Amino acid sequence: MARGFRPVGGAYIAELDEAESKLVAQLALDVKEMLDTRAELTGDLVPDQEHDDAAPGPDAPAPSGAGRQGDDAPGAPAAGGEKWWEELGLSPADLGVGPDGELLPDNEALPGVGAPGTGGEAPRPTTRRRARPADPALARLLPDLVAHGEAADGEAERLRALTEPGLVAGKRANLAEAAALLSMDPLRVPAADAPRFASALNDIRLVLAQRLGIETEEDAERVAAAEENPDDELEHYLALLYGFVSWLQESLMTALLRRKH
Repeated sequence: MARGFRPVGGAYIAELDEAESKLVAQLALDVKEMLDTRAELTGDLVPDQEHDDAAPGPDAPAPSGAGRQGDDAPGAPAAGGEKWWEELGLSPADLGVGPDGELLPDNEALPGVGAPGTGGEAPRPTTRRRARPADPALARLLPDLVAHGEAADGEAERLRALTEPGLVAGKRANLAEAAALLSMDPLRVPAADAPRFASALNDIRLVLAQRLGIETEEDAERVAAAEENPDDELEHYLALLYGFVSWLQESLMTALLRRKH
């Protein structure tokens, strides 16, 4: 019978059956494989002019955000007086935004940032965008950092292109490490690795939750009932997996809190 995590020395130890360990390890590798598809992406990192249906001509009107100084302008300060991208260590140029909040056309140089000897007029590198994942499970693992309804046109995609590669790399590393640790008997997670292991378990839970359609408390109750009802074999199987991974993660978080206190 499986026993949850408990703190022992400088680690956390759980006792799982061999089949249980292999199953969770395979789930970790399956989720990592899903993320591998995002790590290998190149085709959706497209220049802005290729992303739009048609590039504006020289006489086209300025973008709707150009020169706008209201609260919804791309460059408008947040409530705390800072712009949201500054909190992430980004600059307006990273998002294709000018100093006054206007959206810059592709290849427009910001004054003073061109190549040496060009008077600051060298073309700015083409801004890139990355689309939201089409798979709802991947979209749950890699959510937008800014809601589409609250962002200037293309802003969410530009921010995703900047931040998603690092997020994907971290999640893939956590899942690979978790799969390796699950090969041990008993399962021993060093204290320094426990947060990453818990994060990997959470990513597995998120994918299973999406596959089961868990969005509300009522959905969670339905899935809990499915653990006892084998009529729908696939839902029953996924519900059992979800319940087991949730239990394993909860036991680790409880052990972490117990050690802190």
